[in-house]
Amino acid sequence: MKAKSRFFLTADGVYLGDHLVAFTPEKECHGIYAGRCRVISVKGGIVVAEELQEFSCGSDIQVYLQKTDFAAAEIVSRAESQIGTVITPMTDRYFCEWCLYGLQEVPKE
Repeated sequence: MKAKSRFFLTADGVYLGDHLVAFTPEKECHGIYAGRCRVISVKGGIVVAEELQEFSCGSDIQVYLQKTDFAAAEIVSRAESQIGTVITPMTDRYFCEWCLYGLQEVPKE
């Protein structure tokens, strides 16, 4: 695997609970890998589950390197528990951090 930076690795293989980032020309899209080629992310302020290909929008996917105290199954469980929930003004990146760390305060933008 080739490192893009000290925070990201190319996603040659992704694992349950990984924090994925797709870099499109317009923005970064963040999501939690839930297995079976599914990613849980935020679209239009609503938590959704989508196929890995749909999440990436044809862009390269990378794994955001983070340490967490939660096991992969717990990270995915936290993400899945929010599917269908409206979470504005929370961003997709903050949603992933909530899944990984259990943060409860919405960051000030």
